[in-house]
Amino acid sequence: MRRLRALQRAQATDAFHRRRFALPVPSYENLMPMVLGLATKERRVRDAVAAISNELHLTTDEREETIPSGSTTLISSRVQWAITYLVQAGLLIRPKRGHFVITEHGQSVLATDLQNLNLSYTRPPELT
Repeated sequence: MRRLRALQRAQATDAFHRRRFALPVPSYENLMPMVLGLATKERRVRDAVAAISNELHLTTDEREETIPSGSTTLISSRVQWAITYLVQAGLLIRPKRGHFVITEHGQSVLATDLQNLNLSYTRPPELT
């Protein structure tokens, strides 16, 4: 019985520290290169969320974690924000609701400058 309680305490402590100190779901800025890489053909946003979740090896709990309002999952929200900023930068377009695809400019960034892709890269020069 003592071993079981000790094991349960250790598991609870481990889970607490993972939630508190680990960031399993990257920021939208860190997701931008992954989103751009997926956009080589037209994609649905929800398919991109699933593909990125699989690539990041997110657990079921991490996939189901919601934003504070509870209206959507954290991973979905961050992928959608990454898409939004990439569209504003002209690297993606939205041919129809819930879909996105890479532009010619996005293809050149994907081929040559992917390591520099971040939020400041997506802002127009007059705002930086």
